[in-house]
Amino acid sequence: MSSLLPPISEHAVFAPVQADVDDLITMVKDAVGAGTAAHTLELGLWRSLLELGHQLFQGFLTLSGQGDVGARLTLEDGREIKRLAARTRPYRNLFGEYEIERFVYAQREGQTLEAIPLDQRLQLPQGCTSYLLSDWNTQLMQETPYAHAAGWLERVLGLRQSVQTLERDQGRLSAQAERFWEQVPVATPLAAGMILVDTLDGKGVCMRPSETQGERGKKKMALLGSVYGIAPYVRTPEQVLAALFADTCPAPPSGARPKPLTKHVRACLKRDDADTTAPQTAEICAWIAQQNALRDPEQSHPSVLLIDGQTNLWQAMREAVPGEQVTEILDLLHASGYVWEAAKLLHPNDSPAAEAAAKRDLRLILHGQVGEVIAMLQRDAESSTGTRRKTLEGIAGYFDKHRDRIAYDLYLAEGFPIATGVIEGACRCLVKDRMERAGMRWVMAGAQSMLALRSITLSGLWEEFMAFYVRDDLRRRYGTAVANDDTYHWLAA
Repeated sequence: MSSLLPPISEHAVFAPVQADVDDLITMVKDAVGAGTAAHTLELGLWRSLLELGHQLFQGFLTLSGQGDVGARLTLEDGREIKRLAARTRPYRNLFGEYEIERFVYAQREGQTLEAIPLDQRLQLPQGCTSYLLSDWNTQLMQETPYAHAAGWLERVLGLRQSVQTLERDQGRLSAQAERFWEQVPVATPLAAGMILVDTLDGKGVCMRPSETQGERGKKKMALLGSVYGIAPYVRTPEQVLAALFADTCPAPPSGARPKPLTKHVRACLKRDDADTTAPQTAEICAWIAQQNALRDPEQSHPSVLLIDGQTNLWQAMREAVPGEQVTEILDLLHASGYVWEAAKLLHPNDSPAAEAAAKRDLRLILHGQVGEVIAMLQRDAESSTGTRRKTLEGIAGYFDKHRDRIAYDLYLAEGFPIATGVIEGACRCLVKDRMERAGMRWVMAGAQSMLALRSITLSGLWEEFMAFYVRDDLRRRYGTAVANDDTYHWLAA
């Protein structure tokens, strides 16, 4: 067994540090006399301060001792365990690498360790990376490739970390994302007059061949959902039509367009054994239902469900968020895509005529006259043949199937949103901006980890998540005996 070390005086620990502080003051004075460039002094001070931080933290560890609480330790259940030989664990934080020697307790050598008093007193994580460094690592990885994140941190902190280390950090944090969403608080319930909006969309993630049975460049569709509140914004069909065609008239609606409030977004990329999307659909729809219950517990606000034409999503959401107060709205831009497809089929060599036809049909749809558009499409299909006839029949059938979801004149009069810009923006920011860069290919686990964490960040909940993660990790490691259990505000300082 390692011998117990005698106590070390604070003077012995900090005297060298004080000398280094004096050297820093001398460095600044000398820089003034020598006419040193500001940026040169800045870099020298930064490197010296990192070294000083390393010494100070090492002093903290030294003065904290080895966690010796006696030859024997009695556990809460009454069992007695004994002190074994001191063990060393690595630890890494913003200031560098450390080796922490501390005593461990168990029934006897070779058996599972049951207590490490110093680890508990210092509230050390299970891995060798500090909570704050894990926070920095993971935030950087959400914005830049892993190797770039590692390189940037090495340049700034002088700390070398492997890509595998960063991936492990991300994996540990993302594993708690689902539990975080289960307890995440939202702002106060929606104010009177506000509209509750649920919206979903899919976004492809390019996978590695190992995830697609060897097929290169193939994507798997992730599902994104968003929930937010918004004030009514009344418009006329003609105002919307003018916006779609960049017309100068009629006048736009008075007043500023309201912004979404307490917007949360969540993404999921999961498959079952049959490689269906059922798991991700279930997860996102259940999350939206939970968010709805928190924001509108009395179901007293108008509720809007905005989706494109995916039948399975309409059905899943109808089961997750039932109720007569839910208004299902087909995304206007998705519907307009079908209008343009039909117009270009009927006027393949005449762009002005195609635009005029599209504008005519969209005007009818916006004024609640979708039946006339369906009838015209059916007549055009009857006078066509082959592929064109089949396509026109399909478009007519599409509008007929969603007839109850495209009463845009009524929605506009109520001030409801009629386009999925919020979730499309989330698809771009959450997925495309990070996960579709040149040459990027993902495995399922890595993609889901990235989506889970970026969802939290883009929902404006990163600090709350890290506080939850630290608190939860310490409780699982050390139980109710964790010190300072309610003080994690340092992450948001």
